[in-house]
Amino acid sequence: MSSGSGLDADLPNSVSELAESNGPRHGGVLNPGLSGRVNDDLEAALANQRIESIEQAQVFVQQHMAKRNRVGLVEFHGLSPEQMHCLINEPFDSPALLQFPDNYQVGSTVPYVFFFNQLVAAVGQKNFKPTATGNLPRNFCRSVALKWLGEAGYAKRTRYGGINSEADFFELNGFRHVCEFAGYLRKYRGKYIIGQECQQLLKAGGQSAVYRGLFKAFITELDWGYGDGYPDQLSLIQRFWAFALYLLQLFGDEWRPLSFYEDAFLLAFPALADPALETRFHSAEDEVKIAFRHWVLQQWLPWFGLAQVEDLEPDNLLSDNYRVRKTPLADQVAVFTV
Repeated sequence: MSSGSGLDADLPNSVSELAESNGPRHGGVLNPGLSGRVNDDLEAALANQRIESIEQAQVFVQQHMAKRNRVGLVEFHGLSPEQMHCLINEPFDSPALLQFPDNYQVGSTVPYVFFFNQLVAAVGQKNFKPTATGNLPRNFCRSVALKWLGEAGYAKRTRYGGINSEADFFELNGFRHVCEFAGYLRKYRGKYIIGQECQQLLKAGGQSAVYRGLFKAFITELDWGYGDGYPDQLSLIQRFWAFALYLLQLFGDEWRPLSFYEDAFLLAFPALADPALETRFHSAEDEVKIAFRHWVLQQWLPWFGLAQVEDLEPDNLLSDNYRVRKTPLADQVAVFTV
């Protein structure tokens, strides 16, 4: 950087200071390598400019960073930092990048739709009441589990302990909370009832209309990591759900091992692998991948019918050999205009 007016002493001392308020909008702290490249590029660009005032420097930095923030990156699989910023911070309010149509149909085999239909049928019975702890009745939980898993699946699930409460059927436990967050399920005079808004949605658009509310409530209201023992700092993974769905749509036409998506996710956000996460048994990177696999690939996506996950060694209780591909619904629920 050169100056012909003797103002160098008044300029910021480093490129980092100049770029601080105009940095990569994706949240560069999660990809320090990318942030470093941006700063190096900015430093090289500044070296070719004649900067004579702080104001001039700031204008140049703003223009340079704005241009950089609109360029697609390999780490983000073609998304720009600006687009990544939108996916992380305002996914439901960025129609130029991501849209959520309402003209698709959802089948009854989608787990959360299946659970919902079972719930509506049960609520129609006169004596469908919550337990003393506010949970769904035990017999209902057992009945839904048996219908959903089948006899063989139910026997496998209960081989070390039965379903004695809602907490023993964690998929249904999460579903009940999501229904309450969405306003679909309420307690009134000691009984469960279906909320008025939900009834209106059912009349207007059936289970597909209800699905959209469950989808948003699961993402924005439910704590994906509640009670499962994963470190609190990995809760950031939930904020990146839209990027995970982008990856599935981009690569999900064919079966791929779960590790493919784990690696792609960690490429974008390597700093999630904080060294403090390392344990005797897993590296920090593995801890991130395990949480991502559990929350995103094995729960959220298949529970909402967005992905098929297949165990390639179903008879091996310790199997870690899974593969995944998207369903047609994945391309209908959310449309990326990239």
